[in-house]
Amino acid sequence: MNRTCCLALPLAAALLAGADVASAATFQYGSYSVVNEQGITIYTPNSVSGGAGEIVLHGSGPNAGQTILAWCLDVYTYLQSSGTYTISPLTTAGSGSPNPTLTTTQIGEIGALMSHGEALINTGSNVSAATQLAIWEVEYGASFTSNGISSSVSNLAATYVTDVTNGTWVADNNVSLLSASGDQHLGFLTPTPLPATWTMMLIGFAGLGGLIYLRRKSEGLPAIAAA
Repeated sequence: MNRTCCLALPLAAALLAGADVASAATFQYGSYSVVNEQGITIYTPNSVSGGAGEIVLHGSGPNAGQTILAWCLDVYTYLQSSGTYTISPLTTAGSGSPNPTLTTTQIGEIGALMSHGEALINTGSNVSAATQLAIWEVEYGASFTSNGISSSVSNLAATYVTDVTNGTWVADNNVSLLSASGDQHLGFLTPTPLPATWTMMLIGFAGLGGLIYLRRKSEGLPAIAAA
């Protein structure tokens, strides 16, 4: 059997409610699934057939119990059934030759597609494939040609591309690159941690509220009702 890529041989789709993204510099996976995968034949920049959709990498070894929701960033290398990815920021160098270099604008648009794709993926069966198709179209531009995707998916992807290029969907440059020798390059959104200063402020406000409550209680005053 041939190996698969995000373009892939048909797989049973598995939609996970959420994902725990590894914080380490590598992520080891033992299997993967594709959400609402739809068949596609790509003609350029490479001749390859498979399926399009969001990939769920299921962690193994040190990453057992973790998952990463990822999207394909190339159409050259097949996705292995298992392996270990190196995690690094997606830069203007792109995902490596022969894939194209990227502008900062393109990275932001790809991030916006990933963000909204993951937010909308439960709203319809076409969202997964349409998001992946839109990512390829933003990344490769006019050099990307394909067939086999349904017109409903193609039309939805075109709408997504318009939304990110005209600024309706705000750019998100917080995109990480998953790369490994002989394995397909993938991208995913790195969760943005709560800034330490905000955390301290929240703790401070909570502590202040507690002190006010205790003081009013000790003075026999009623608690302040929430508006």
